[in-house]
Amino acid sequence: MSAPEEADIFTIPLLDGGHAIGQVSRVEPGNEVCLLLSLRRDDRVAGLAASEVIAEIPTDADPFMKGEWTVIGYDGLPDYVRTRSRLLSLPTPKQEPAVIEAFLNAVHGLYPWDGFPDASFFDKLLKDGVARPPGSRMKSQFSAG
Repeated sequence: MSAPEEADIFTIPLLDGGHAIGQVSRVEPGNEVCLLLSLRRDDRVAGLAASEVIAEIPTDADPFMKGEWTVIGYDGLPDYVRTRSRLLSLPTPKQEPAVIEAFLNAVHGLYPWDGFPDASFFDKLLKDGVARPPGSRMKSQFSAG
């Protein structure tokens, strides 16, 4: 597999066998990328509109190179992304790929939104002004079996 490039649209597998859609907003030295994440679950190869972006999170590019996250195409980035000068200017700290996968599963109600020791952890990953996704569920909403 190859390293991702800016504007690549990609899929991240979800626990139900489906996948979430994201877009690479920036590639930085040292194997770091910044991802735009959305609520979309389709295979449209279309850039994300600014209104679709629920989180912008820096992480490692390893899942792309291992084939765990699959590039399905590329398209233009939302205008606001082009104004960012560096990955480090993001308010969200770098996260491990497994955290991003857990976050997206929680977004789609497949993992508890309050499943981390800090029950508000996923809330902190959302972009400013973005509400908790309507499909998200709390631990108490999952069956004990």
